[in-house]
Amino acid sequence: MAPIKPHRACGACGFYKGRQVLVTKADIKVKRTEKRKKQEQKEKERMAKLKNK
Repeated sequence: MAPIKPHRACGACGFYKGRQVLVTKADIKVKRTEKRKKQEQKEKERMAKLKNK
């Protein structure tokens, strides 16, 4: 009888049984770029307010 393989999440996407259980480098990169864009937008708005005063 063959040994039963352990449960394993996909190393590429981080999913197991249809749910994301691991945070991948790609996920981290996407979140980082979204955060940077949001921060840049806030900075632009702040500078526009200072210019209008």
